[in-house]
Amino acid sequence: MQVLNGIRVLDFTRVLAGPYATRVLADFGAEVIKVQCRKTALGAEANQTPYFDMYNRNKKSVTLDLDQPLARELVLALVQKCDVVAENFSPRVLENWRLTYPVLKQAKPDIILLRMSAMGQNGPWRDAVAFGPTIQSLTGFTQLTAYPGGPPLGLGFSHADVASGLYGALAVLAALEVRDRHGLGQCIDLAEYEAVAALLGPELLAAQMPPGQAHSQPGPFTECLACSGEDRWCAVSLQSAGQWSLFCRVLEIPGIATEPDFQSLASTSHRAEEIRRTVAQAAAGWKAEDLARRLQETGIAAGVVQNAEDLRRDPQLAARGFFRPMPGFAGQDVITDESPIRFDGGNGDEWRAAPRLGQHNLEVFCELLGMSEAQVRELEHQGVIA
Repeated sequence: MQVLNGIRVLDFTRVLAGPYATRVLADFGAEVIKVQCRKTALGAEANQTPYFDMYNRNKKSVTLDLDQPLARELVLALVQKCDVVAENFSPRVLENWRLTYPVLKQAKPDIILLRMSAMGQNGPWRDAVAFGPTIQSLTGFTQLTAYPGGPPLGLGFSHADVASGLYGALAVLAALEVRDRHGLGQCIDLAEYEAVAALLGPELLAAQMPPGQAHSQPGPFTECLACSGEDRWCAVSLQSAGQWSLFCRVLEIPGIATEPDFQSLASTSHRAEEIRRTVAQAAAGWKAEDLARRLQETGIAAGVVQNAEDLRRDPQLAARGFFRPMPGFAGQDVITDESPIRFDGGNGDEWRAAPRLGQHNLEVFCELLGMSEAQVRELEHQGVIA
């Protein structure tokens, strides 16, 4: 049995951070009911797209137009049947719908409300709207992607959203523990800005240390080398003169293996640039996989810069069971990422693909709320269930 069986979540989240938090709960058995609206099920929230499938597996979908007063009454009825409500809107949205925590608490005294926003529910920036890359820049996280003296390069993905999603799932589990022990619900105010700032502890400490005593930086030779083939790269980091000699031996460039001042390779001097060009020419004749493997065999930190196809074939990921098949809509299995969190007996074989828009309207409104099919169809006709 999955560990969160019996927990029901009403999910208003969108895009990445919130849907990832509720996906973690759904993966471990929670019944997650995603509330959508046909008017806004677009872009990242368009069902049956790879992005939506990624972050909304194992969930159910119902449709409600919260601009309709009757839809609000249905939400409150659903809250009475749920343990958790999750949302990641800007703070004004629940207020506009008159679905604030005090209102939800009246419907169900021990309800847990997870509120995920950019800057939290109070303070001078509370109404700011942001996506993961914005948060990464505001916290200084993006600056960490700069080489010494150079501009930030960026992460290339929304690490802030992933981190905040994990914080959100953990916060819900902690709140469920408190509820089970003391019978108390609570409102969780999770600011994505604070979640990411909490990851920067080592950097903040390093910034306060005297020059030369900060934590170690990348080695004097840390490069991403272009190899043979289209867009194939091998990342390498050398930490000592001994590794430099081994590196030159592997690349068969002994003429520069005795470079007297290894530390100077981190500079922009003419000699350093000449050595880098020699290394680049030698690496261009290697397949990235062969070069990474050969360097690893000598104890040098190296790895292929992997694209999606590389990840699919990666032997380490295969050995760890990182990917798993899951039934799709067209009768074909789709491949999805497995959770790295494992329990005895597995995570369950009942995983489902992300739902179609409104797929579970009849199931949720009839079976959970006791409505008749005729009532549901009438509300669909009125645009309430829409």
